[in-house]
Amino acid sequence: LYEEGKKEEAYDIFIDIKRYEDSVSKASSIFAETKLEKLKSADIGSYIYFGKYEQDNDLENGPEPIKWLILDKVDIGSERILVISKEALDAVAYDDALLTEELTWESSSIRNWLDKTFYPTAFDPVEQLFISEVSLTDDNGELYSENDKVFLLNTKEITKYLKTKE
Repeated sequence: LYEEGKKEEAYDIFIDIKRYEDSVSKASSIFAETKLEKLKSADIGSYIYFGKYEQDNDLENGPEPIKWLILDKVDIGSERILVISKEALDAVAYDDALLTEELTWESSSIRNWLDKTFYPTAFDPVEQLFISEVSLTDDNGELYSENDKVFLLNTKEITKYLKTKE
């Protein structure tokens, strides 16, 4: 398929056989050739597709591509983009434990779900290579979490990026 110019079909097969020799490396090369430029050249306010997640409740047709809104682009040695999914992808409680202590992001159920369920399900091994780890800060700029790849916006970011009509 790759030699016939059907790179996206070849990509899917290389991802499916990820443990075979250099299939992830080959898929990574195809990703760089076919998808990376589209991501880099997308403008703030535009939409991109990245990853797949079940969204139409029809398991027979497989997961659907995730549509993301680009909120910001940052160049810190390498360009990174901040995105938010256009649609709500699932319904997960922020925390499902009954705690008497103060609830924190680091101990929340949703953070655990994002890291352990959503991230490995929605993004294939090559896509995961292109998702940066970030340190998160609260509204006052205080660090409260490190090494997150998928996260929720804080209230300051919501106000900045998701302006509502008054």
